[in-house]
Amino acid sequence: MKVGQLNSDCFRAHPVWCWGDDMEHFLPVGEYEPLPEDLGTLFILANCKLSGGHQFEGYVVGTGSIYALNLFVDERSFMFNANLQGLADEEASQMAGFLSIDVRDVFPIHYETCFGFPGSENLSGEFDFA
Repeated sequence: MKVGQLNSDCFRAHPVWCWGDDMEHFLPVGEYEPLPEDLGTLFILANCKLSGGHQFEGYVVGTGSIYALNLFVDERSFMFNANLQGLADEEASQMAGFLSIDVRDVFPIHYETCFGFPGSENLSGEFDFA
């Protein structure tokens, strides 16, 4: 799977992905309960809820900590990255417009996965750029 091609169908078939050796392709992770600690950055299916109550599937990105969140909204994707906070307002505005909601109903976004690393609970947390 090439970069930019991961979509909700991919995550329904394989809930956890990692980078290929060339960092240009994604590979499905076969053993993910518990999450592997030796594959580097993981892309993990997550249930996401906007502050206004809308719920979507998406995925979180990270290794030991989560630094990005992608939401699947119909056929569109909306990405929020803690390392690129300047883009969060624009992405939130586009998503709010697409959903016909107030932009204040976007953040915080709560996420929860169905998987955790060895000895830990399922990954969960919030993204809040407000």
